[in-house]
Formats: sequence, C-alpha cells, structure tokens
Amino acid sequence: ITVTPVGAFVNGSFENGPPTSFGAPQSWSATGVVTYFDATNYLPAASNGTWMAVFNPGAYTPSVSTLSQTFATVAGQAYSVTFDAALAGGTGSKLQTLQAEVSGESNPPATRTWAITSTGPVANWTENLDQTFTFTATGTAVTLTFRVDISAGGAASNVDLLLDDVRVEVAIIPNLAPVAVDDGTAGAPLVTIAEDSGATAPISVLANDSDPNLDPLTITQAGSL
Repeated sequence: ITVTPVGAFVNGSFENGPPTSFGAPQSWSATGVVTYFDATNYLPAASNGTWMAVFNPGAYTPSVSTLSQTFATVAGQAYSVTFDAALAGGTGSKLQTLQAEVSGESNPPATRTWAITSTGPVANWTENLDQTFTFTATGTAVTLTFRVDISAGGAASNVDLLLDDVRVEVAIIPNLAPVAVDDGTAGAPLVTIAEDSGATAPISVLANDSDPNLDPLTITQAGSL
C-alpha cells in the first residue's frame, strides 16, 4: 500500500497542468461537470492568469457540480479562503448560488453561500472579486469544496458560473477579550455565600462566560469580601 502525503494547497488559479475541456484541473477533484477554458476558447477572460473553472457549462447534466481539493493544515490553526467569481454566457437577469464547505473544520456554519448575478453575456469579475471566509482546522488535512446547483432552473439556466484565483492563507485573528457575565440575578448580580454558612458545593463561575476566540477560560484570582 502506497500512502501519498497530503501537500499544501496549490493551483488555485488553475494555471498548472495541461488544459482540459471536461474534468478537474490539476490537484483538484470534480463531480458533475466542471471545465476550464482560456479567453480564446471562452468569451470572458479569467480574473487572474489565463484559465478559470466553469461550473455546469451549457447546462450539462448532472445539475450539481463540485470542485474540491484536500490539503495539509495544522490543527487549531485558522485559515482564510479568498476567491473570485462571476457569471457569463446568459442574457437578461441571471443568478446562480455558489456554495463552499470545508470538511475537517471546527464549528462549521450551516451554509456558506454567495449569490452571483449577471445581466449580460460577458463576466463582470469586479462585482465578486476577493470573496472570503475563514475556518479553523481540526486536524492535519481538510477538504475545500465549491458547489453549484442549477436544478431549480429559472434564472440559473443558460448561464455559467466562473471561479478563479482561489487562495488559502493562514488567518491572523486578533486575540479578543473574554466576555464575563454576572453569576447572580438581575436584582442581585453577585453570588454571596456567608463564611459560616457551611456551604460546600462549588460555584461554576465560568459556566456563563465565553471567549470570542474559543480559547479555554481559567480563574486566575479569587478573593473574599
């Protein structure tokens, strides 16, 4: 058995490897229909370099197409994903929804979606340059997946969603102060225990406190009145 180690994220602008009309660009995996073209073979130019990914070109079946890449991460490290997107090929008001998910992240959101619109056949990259989101890895590798579903038809038909210049970088997240909440009630915010009351049960003073960076909270000082 040969185990291929997972490497760093690569080929986010789809310039590596020989061009292909159907299938996945080098270092990516594809399901459904994903192609990539240059400006000579396709009306709009790519946002970066020569090549770009095109989802469901010509409304080919199946109606759901995905593009994904597995790459190495550091557990507990936050990363940012940035990309460009556009629509092209249709006439009139068109709309497709681009979805992104990360397999192997902590606290994943329910969905990550971007509504990509157009009013003409030529892609307008400037409307959706540098779309971004962050995630925190739970292990040594994650899988980033972009998905487009045109099964609803309507404004999603007869237009192609374009993706280019995908970038994955270590995210610099500021260390925010924890949020401490009073442990009593609105009328009596402090929990008071008489010294000679005989009470022995511990008070969970951190139960209703939180940290925006999800760091663990500890008690560093305690006193008495």
